[in-house]
Amino acid sequence: MAWQDEMVGTASFRGVPFKTSDAEIGVGRRNVLNEYPMRDTPYTDDLGRRARLYRVDGHVIGPDYLAQRDALIEAFETPGPGELVHPRYGTVWVSLREDARFRESFRENGLARFSVVFVEDSDNRQPSAETDTASEVERTSEAADDAAQAAYVDTADMAGPEVLSDLAASSFTADIGSLTGIASLVSDSASLGSILTAAGDMVSTIADLVRTPLELVSGLRGLYLDLAASTRPEAAPSAALSGLRGINLANRASIGLTSGPAVAATPPALRGTLSRTTINDAARADLQRRLAITTQARVLAVAITDQTVVTAQQATDWRDQLVEQIDAELELADPDAGTALALSRLRAAVVRDVSERAERLKQRSTFTTVAVLPAVLLAHRIYQNAERADELVERNAVRHPAFVPAGTLEILL
Repeated sequence: MAWQDEMVGTASFRGVPFKTSDAEIGVGRRNVLNEYPMRDTPYTDDLGRRARLYRVDGHVIGPDYLAQRDALIEAFETPGPGELVHPRYGTVWVSLREDARFRESFRENGLARFSVVFVEDSDNRQPSAETDTASEVERTSEAADDAAQAAYVDTADMAGPEVLSDLAASSFTADIGSLTGIASLVSDSASLGSILTAAGDMVSTIADLVRTPLELVSGLRGLYLDLAASTRPEAAPSAALSGLRGINLANRASIGLTSGPAVAATPPALRGTLSRTTINDAARADLQRRLAITTQARVLAVAITDQTVVTAQQATDWRDQLVEQIDAELELADPDAGTALALSRLRAAVVRDVSERAERLKQRSTFTTVAVLPAVLLAHRIYQNAERADELVERNAVRHPAFVPAGTLEILL
């Protein structure tokens, strides 16, 4: 790369892009001069390298320069250190040393210049207290599972005609089939074998299980837990989350039918086999929706820990979809008090977990080129790391890595 390319280009701070053409860095050592009476020669104590200062002169330009300027102002005013990506400095973790100063002129309409000094920053290695938000998601998921189990046991009633248990057995068999279908897409071969074996054992005894609700729900919870634990760390978390969300949405048709007001509104003359079949199936649907919700919470928490959810935006999108399902459960299903409390606590735990940990994931941004260039050159220019060329090619569906078309590329910072 020519030295001119390292001086001029697109930079970003906290994922907000800007243009830059000047670079200045302050470096040195933290030396303490020692001078003593009656001694002519001093000596210095070297206390280590001085924190590097990065002076950046940049600008934003275009019809939307005001929006770009405001985004930068927000990034500069956000507390804590942030990631600076610069064509000369590469990617560094920095904090603002002093005020960022913006300059605008009537003669330069559509342009805002700024100057800012960053100081390198790093993690505080001193011991500090930190809440384990992922463990809180697991704890609240377990409590929500317990509440879903209790609600099903209290509502379902298989006593009486054999048709009640036959219909329930058929529906639960289909539910188990849906779970194994998802597992076949997201689980490794060893785990998939265990899940299929457990599912097969349940199906073979389903006629008896539906008449023992505690054993039935315990078996289902085991399948959901095995599915969450066996999700492969590549692209599988997204497939698992999509599949589980599909189970939740597919069981919304009978939402609210097992609530207290709905059961009380059923005329006594109709509280026979037909109404019990409807209520039993609604209880089954409630159970499946709630187990699908808690399993999604577990999968998302683990995916953030393993960073198999690639970007902060992706984690936030999955969180929003999960929160929507919980809100629908709370608002439309009118669950009992215990279930409502458990789901509310799970919702809070998921929101807090993603809010606190998503910033550690990569941020999505853009990079605009004006010429056809090789992916290796672009990766070096954007990331200071040519080994990320394949990432650029895959993310932007480039046909040939040697000829990346000119235009706007999506990048991860």
